Order: sequence, then C-alpha cells, then structure tokens
Amino acid sequence: MLAELAIAYMLDLKGVTSLVMCVEKPEQARENIFLINYKSLFENSREKITGPFKYVNEQVLCQWLWNK
Repeated sequence: MLAELAIAYMLDLKGVTSLVMCVEKPEQARENIFLINYKSLFENSREKITGPFKYVNEQVLCQWLWNK
C-alpha cells in the first residue's frame, strides 16, 4: 500500500517527530492512525526509495526552493 510506505518513510526520516495529514472521512483518520503505528522501514527499503534520487539536484526535489 502506497500510503503505508509514504507514512513509514516520512516518520523514519531523521528529525521527524510528527506528521500533519488531512482527511475527508473518519475512515481515513482511522487508517492514518493505524499506519502511524506501523513499523519503521528497513534500511534496504529506504535505500531503494532514495537511491534513484541520489544525484538529482536539490533544487528539483525541494518545493520550497522552486521559486529561488
């Protein structure tokens, strides 16, 4: 599940202690709570996700840098 991977990845980042997630339905809130309590990523999973972006310019990846 993509949501599971996304939440686990974000919570596994160094320095991240919380996430802000929006929902439209109560079921989504319950699912997010379940996913937040899910186990963290394995090291090899993190490398598989970030590896392809290793040499991409930070200006392309970071939205807050797009207008600079």
